[in-house]
Amino acid sequence: MPDRPPDNLRDRLAALADPSGLLEEIFANAPVGLQIYERSGRCVIVNSAFTELFGAAPPPEYNVFTDNVLVERGVADLVKRAFAGERVSIPAIWYDIRELRNLPPSMDRTGGKRRAIAAEMMPLRDHGGEFSHVLIVFTDETSAHEAREDAEGAARNAERARLAAETRATQSAFLANAARLLASSLDLEVTLAQVARLATTSFADFCIIDLVNDDGSFRRVATFHADPAKQQILDELQAKYPPLPGSVPPAARVVASGRPELISIVDESVYVHRVRSDEHLELHRRLGARSHIACPLRVGDRVLGVIGVGNTSTGRYTEADMPLVEALSSLAAVAIENSHLFSEAEKARRDAEAANRAKDEFLAMLGHELRNPLAPIVSALELTRQREGATTERTVMERQVDHLRRLVDDLLDVSRITRGALELETTSVDLAAVIAEGVELARPLIEQRRHEVLLAVARPLLVHGDRVRLAQIFGNLVINAARYTDPGGRISVTAERAGNVISVRVRDNGTGIAPDLLPHVFEPFTRGARTVERSTSGLGLGLAIVKELVMRHGGRVAAHSEGTGKGTELEIVLPAHDASPLAQMPASAMPPVGPREGTILVVDDNRDAVETLAEALHLHGFTTVVATDPHDAIALAREHRPRVALVDLGLPGMDGYGLAERLRQADPAVRIVALTGYGQKSDRDRTSAAGFVEHLVKPAKLTTLIPLIERLLAGS
Repeated sequence: MPDRPPDNLRDRLAALADPSGLLEEIFANAPVGLQIYERSGRCVIVNSAFTELFGAAPPPEYNVFTDNVLVERGVADLVKRAFAGERVSIPAIWYDIRELRNLPPSMDRTGGKRRAIAAEMMPLRDHGGEFSHVLIVFTDETSAHEAREDAEGAARNAERARLAAETRATQSAFLANAARLLASSLDLEVTLAQVARLATTSFADFCIIDLVNDDGSFRRVATFHADPAKQQILDELQAKYPPLPGSVPPAARVVASGRPELISIVDESVYVHRVRSDEHLELHRRLGARSHIACPLRVGDRVLGVIGVGNTSTGRYTEADMPLVEALSSLAAVAIENSHLFSEAEKARRDAEAANRAKDEFLAMLGHELRNPLAPIVSALELTRQREGATTERTVMERQVDHLRRLVDDLLDVSRITRGALELETTSVDLAAVIAEGVELARPLIEQRRHEVLLAVARPLLVHGDRVRLAQIFGNLVINAARYTDPGGRISVTAERAGNVISVRVRDNGTGIAPDLLPHVFEPFTRGARTVERSTSGLGLGLAIVKELVMRHGGRVAAHSEGTGKGTELEIVLPAHDASPLAQMPASAMPPVGPREGTILVVDDNRDAVETLAEALHLHGFTTVVATDPHDAIALAREHRPRVALVDLGLPGMDGYGLAERLRQADPAVRIVALTGYGQKSDRDRTSAAGFVEHLVKPAKLTTLIPLIERLLAGS
């Protein structure tokens, strides 16, 4: 009868032909690190997986109970527990093999790579049943831990991105609501009060808006607190302790500096230099502001007021909160400026209408009274000439009567001469960004009327201009398109450079412009019957403001429409700006330049004017010849053959139009520029028809004149 198989592992191993060799193979080729300690703490043996995992085998003298790193981490105590017969599991530990101080650096083959290693300690019995050794099984969990850490990091990043997206969406919605409120009414103080209320429902416990009066004092136009009880404190603070110019409250400081102010943590020390009495301090304590931001309401270099927001809860404002408040202050500032412009335009309209009525009545009476006696005088002189022939005395009388008639005509033209007083703060401006800002100004109306807006703006497009005024130009154009297009319409904005100019076109598929109205769309107070809705009729000021601002930037405007119901295209053409270092310098700071090719003829009957302009051109490297008499100018032109002529229109003996004709007869290639005090549309139309290449109104700035001359010389 065959022997029964062994009952336990030891017996079964003993029954094998070569049990020692088999165990050796298992130990050596196990896929996990194996290490055996004897009771003294000395390492008896390790396998190749251990060496690969830790970079080396422990040296002969290594002892787990004297390894300071493992002693400090409590691993040595765990080994002792295993020798006592306890099976011990150690979760994965991150460490660097070089931290094992008893291992010489020369034996480290891991390159110092951090590893996450878990261990399982199993006590081993000898033949007598005593726990004589401890087997430690090491498992490399680095990849799993790294994957888990990467996943956790990705989850954290995704959560941060989600929160950031939610914050941006919330802020965008808030700003859109604020823009809609600010565009909804011309009653500025009511609108600002609504904005203050909106702020307290979004990111603040209270909001305060102060405007600066002309005399520098403050006018509080809005206060709102989410807690009605604390609203009474704000009202009491305003009534008893309003901000004063030169004082230290945030509103006064921000107006003085023109910069936003963040007080992340407000404590009582903040009030020390602000309060004016014990009662004042107690009111601030009861208000309990914990964090505060104040931003200037700025348009250009002018500070119109301050918007302040605060928290009375546990929240704290940080630098990350500043952009939202600054964006709100920018929207409010534009609304305030537009309100001021509207008020000024309304007053100007009323004053102009009254002045025009008085002027027209006076000029009509004056023209009638002066022309009445002139008519028979002229007739009598003509009859006398026919009867008696020409005499010196009669010729003098005729010449003086003609002069008097011209004076009357000039007097009647005074009412059509305008003098610009708008100052621009110019710099190099990215037109694409400004167009986007202009579209945003019109966004509330666009959304209200559900229009589709298409932008096709090339880059780079640089102009030299006032960023705020340029944004106002394009905002007015898009608002005009949105206003006169039926709901659900389409508006396109395109911009491209062509040579030395940039053309911007705003086109809509709206109600169009009737042919009889088209020539007048840019005139003040022009309102055609383009819609029956009173809410879309406007006041007739928007396009007039556009034209004025574009002309101030050296550009031109045009309107195109095929008629009623066929849409409208408004075109703005501005000089391009290459932003070269020389072009960005103010004229007064431009360095002297070398001689330039080509002679400039300057003609003006005012000797001081002609000599000072010639001297300025000479400083910029131009060769000039000057004349105060048209006939002298013709002689100089024949002698020097100038490439550009700057001609005044009101010259003695021969006006600028006649001189221009004579100059072209002498040299058809000469480029003639009108430099005159006449600036009406009729004057510009006349010089254009007479062949002048440009019309400049005195006094022309060198920053406008020099680039023009350079372009004309380059194109000659």
